[in-house]
Amino acid sequence: MSTEHDWDALAEKAEAGALASLEGTALQGADAARDARETLMAVTGTDTIEEATKVALGRPPLDAERRENVTWKVRAPAQLDDLVADIARREGKTLSALIRDAVADYARAHA
Repeated sequence: MSTEHDWDALAEKAEAGALASLEGTALQGADAARDARETLMAVTGTDTIEEATKVALGRPPLDAERRENVTWKVRAPAQLDDLVADIARREGKTLSALIRDAVADYARAHA
Protein backbone atom coordinates (compact mmCIF):
# COMPACT_ATOMS: atom_id res chain seq x y z
CA MET A 1 0.00 0.00 0.00
CA SER A 2 1.38 3.40 -0.95
CA THR A 3 1.48 6.29 1.51
CA GLU A 4 1.82 8.84 -1.28
CA HIS A 5 -1.19 11.13 -1.61
CA ASP A 6 -2.08 14.08 -3.81
CA TRP A 7 -3.14 16.30 -0.91
CA ASP A 8 -4.24 19.16 -3.19
CA ALA A 9 -6.54 16.85 -5.17
CA LEU A 10 -7.91 15.40 -1.94
CA ALA A 11 -8.57 18.88 -0.57
CA GLU A 12 -10.37 19.87 -3.77
CA LYS A 13 -12.61 16.79 -3.52
CA ALA A 14 -13.37 17.52 0.14
CA GLU A 15 -14.21 21.14 -0.59
CA ALA A 16 -16.48 20.07 -3.45
CA GLY A 17 -18.27 17.58 -1.22
CA ALA A 18 -17.11 14.73 -3.42
CA LEU A 19 -15.79 12.51 -0.63
CA ALA A 20 -18.06 9.88 0.88
CA SER A 21 -17.62 8.43 4.34
CA LEU A 22 -17.20 4.71 4.76
CA GLU A 23 -20.41 2.84 5.51
CA GLY A 24 -21.18 2.90 9.23
CA THR A 25 -18.44 5.38 10.18
CA ALA A 26 -20.29 8.72 9.99
CA LEU A 27 -21.25 10.21 13.36
CA GLN A 28 -23.92 12.81 13.99
CA GLY A 29 -25.31 14.78 16.89
CA ALA A 30 -24.15 13.91 20.41
CA ASP A 31 -21.99 11.03 19.17
CA ALA A 32 -20.12 13.33 16.79
CA ALA A 33 -19.68 15.98 19.50
CA ARG A 34 -18.36 13.40 22.01
CA ASP A 35 -15.96 11.94 19.45
CA ALA A 36 -14.70 15.40 18.49
CA ARG A 37 -14.09 16.30 22.17
CA GLU A 38 -12.23 13.05 22.78
CA THR A 39 -10.13 13.53 19.65
CA LEU A 40 -9.27 17.13 20.56
CA MET A 41 -8.19 16.10 24.07
CA ALA A 42 -6.15 13.20 22.69
CA VAL A 43 -4.24 15.27 20.12
CA THR A 44 -3.58 18.12 22.59
CA GLY A 45 -2.58 15.76 25.41
CA THR A 46 -5.08 17.30 27.84
CA ASP A 47 -7.63 15.89 30.28
CA THR A 48 -10.46 18.41 29.92
CA ILE A 49 -12.11 20.15 27.00
CA GLU A 50 -11.26 23.52 28.60
CA GLU A 51 -7.54 22.69 28.62
CA ALA A 52 -7.76 21.32 25.07
CA THR A 53 -9.44 24.51 23.87
CA LYS A 54 -6.66 26.66 25.37
CA VAL A 55 -4.01 24.53 23.69
CA ALA A 56 -5.84 24.46 20.36
CA LEU A 57 -6.45 28.22 20.30
CA GLY A 58 -2.92 29.11 21.38
CA ARG A 59 -1.78 31.86 23.64
CA PRO A 60 -3.94 34.98 23.93
CA PRO A 61 -2.40 38.35 23.09
CA LEU A 62 -0.79 40.19 26.00
CA ASP A 63 -2.33 43.61 25.38
CA ALA A 64 -5.82 44.96 24.75
CA GLU A 65 -4.90 46.21 21.27
CA ARG A 66 -4.11 42.61 20.25
CA ARG A 67 -0.79 43.68 18.77
CA GLU A 68 1.85 41.14 17.88
CA ASN A 69 3.87 39.83 20.80
CA VAL A 70 7.60 39.26 20.71
CA THR A 71 9.55 36.46 22.31
CA TRP A 72 12.79 37.10 24.16
CA LYS A 73 15.41 34.44 24.67
CA VAL A 74 17.54 35.05 27.73
CA ARG A 75 20.26 32.87 29.22
CA ALA A 76 20.52 32.72 33.00
CA PRO A 77 22.52 30.74 35.54
CA ALA A 78 20.71 27.71 37.03
CA GLN A 79 20.76 29.27 40.52
CA LEU A 80 18.93 32.37 39.28
CA ASP A 81 16.44 30.20 37.41
CA ASP A 82 15.73 28.20 40.59
CA LEU A 83 15.30 31.38 42.65
CA VAL A 84 12.98 33.05 40.12
CA ALA A 85 10.95 29.86 39.61
CA ASP A 86 10.43 29.62 43.41
CA ILE A 87 9.29 33.24 43.58
CA ALA A 88 6.90 32.74 40.65
CA ARG A 89 5.43 29.64 42.31
CA ARG A 90 4.94 31.47 45.64
CA GLU A 91 3.25 34.38 43.87
CA GLY A 92 1.06 32.10 41.73
CA LYS A 93 2.53 33.41 38.48
CA THR A 94 4.13 31.80 35.49
CA LEU A 95 7.84 32.35 35.04
CA SER A 96 7.08 34.45 31.96
CA ALA A 97 4.63 36.67 33.87
CA LEU A 98 7.09 37.22 36.72
CA ILE A 99 9.90 38.14 34.31
CA ARG A 100 7.59 40.49 32.31
CA ASP A 101 6.54 42.22 35.55
CA ALA A 102 10.15 42.54 36.73
CA VAL A 103 11.34 43.98 33.40
CA ALA A 104 8.36 46.39 33.30
CA ASP A 105 9.16 47.61 36.85
CA TYR A 106 12.82 48.07 35.89
CA ALA A 107 11.90 49.89 32.67
CA ARG A 108 9.53 52.27 34.50
CA ALA A 109 12.17 53.01 37.15
CA HIS A 110 14.80 53.78 34.51
CA ALA A 111 12.72 55.47 31.80
